[in-house]
Amino acid sequence: VNKIKDYAQSGNIGRFDLTCSIDCWGKEAEYVRSGLDLELLEEYFEYAVTQGEDWLWLNVNQTMTCMTIKTMPELIDKINKYSFYRHIGHYFQFVDGFDYQHPQIFDYSMWENDFKIILQKMQNNNNRRQEAITRMIGHQKMLQNNCKQDDKKIIKLHKFLNELDLRRKTDWRSLFPYLDIE
Repeated sequence: VNKIKDYAQSGNIGRFDLTCSIDCWGKEAEYVRSGLDLELLEEYFEYAVTQGEDWLWLNVNQTMTCMTIKTMPELIDKINKYSFYRHIGHYFQFVDGFDYQHPQIFDYSMWENDFKIILQKMQNNNNRRQEAITRMIGHQKMLQNNCKQDDKKIIKLHKFLNELDLRRKTDWRSLFPYLDIE
């Protein structure tokens, strides 16, 4: 970080974007991103927010899946906490390539309250934050229009999670009981 800061301050680079790729918060986040240590990540993030905003830009990229939506509000709380010090770009998209992890394989009623909470927590105190809210509303509308329980994909999701649990010695049902439907 100090080397990058030196490059920026000497005019060799204009700015450096540091992007944290994290999908949600809590034990669910550590399950989804195997090997993630949230305590260590937060320590590094706290350090990054104290660096000069003129050369270091901070971003959070997240993938929205059926396993991450319910604890996205906790991640937004963290973004809000650290946004007190500086702007943090917040970018998100639905999972791509793993259709059995997409939230649209469940009825929208499963996510309705989560999106209310997510949108309530998202700050709208500047244009960039308002743009993020507009994008989130677009994601919400996509789910409202496309969610339909797909039993075949849900079975495939359960098989995938069961295989992960077998390898990792974890228990997805204790973290994501709402996914345990037939």
